[in-house]
Amino acid sequence: MDIKHLSHAILLIEGHMSLPDTYINQYIKQIITAHNGDEVYLKKIDNNTYYDLISINCYKETLKKEQVSAILEKFSYQASEAIGLKFYIIKGIENSTKEAINSILKSLEEPLPGTYAILTTQNINKVISTITSRCQQIIIHSDYAQVAQLCTDYKLTEQEGSTITKIYWNIQEAISDLEDGNFKECYNLAMDILNFGNDLFKIKKTCDQFKKLEFHQIGLILKIINLFKKNIEISKMYDQLKLHTSKLLIFNHLLIQMQKKVN
Repeated sequence: MDIKHLSHAILLIEGHMSLPDTYINQYIKQIITAHNGDEVYLKKIDNNTYYDLISINCYKETLKKEQVSAILEKFSYQASEAIGLKFYIIKGIENSTKEAINSILKSLEEPLPGTYAILTTQNINKVISTITSRCQQIIIHSDYAQVAQLCTDYKLTEQEGSTITKIYWNIQEAISDLEDGNFKECYNLAMDILNFGNDLFKIKKTCDQFKKLEFHQIGLILKIINLFKKNIEISKMYDQLKLHTSKLLIFNHLLIQMQKKVN
């Protein structure tokens, strides 16, 4: 990495199938090195044990003012790490409430001593200009060679590999769901839903599994189904998902849509 100016606030623009977490890790370590930090701190970054680092993933849940306030309150106190550097990472800054954005703007305009903000976005057009103007913007380029390696490492079929590139924006999101089994579970359930037809036993079994899922997993299933059945009404189910509506209600809506295609 060759960055001439280590800004107190950067905005990473994620390319499709890029590796933003790798870049973030390297960027933070470069800041530590610039402040004469020793190997102990670099290892803490690699091991996710650096105490004065907070990371929020807004691709899974909308950022709220309370979360920003909690970060700023914690970082208003003396740093726990002796080097005195503090970092907060907000992934998916575009998925924030207006109140949260206003709180972030204040921190960007008047940064706390030794505090660095690292924001990411998958759609720069959705990030308001008052945020972009206060951050150094850096584009993280695509890395499709890593996608091919991912398919090999996790023994993905050609169809599964193709699905990965269409439902995830960056590689690390895909890796996370592959490591904990989310992708495989959601992919298999999506295939069951697409193919259960009028088999009541299979519908009941799938429904029982569906109700045990996290909302993030349900979102994956909807994305996968939408790839193979583009003419079903997915948007309403996404709205229900954002409101954390009853999982059974979402499943019933999905079932109705699928039965329309069968009958």
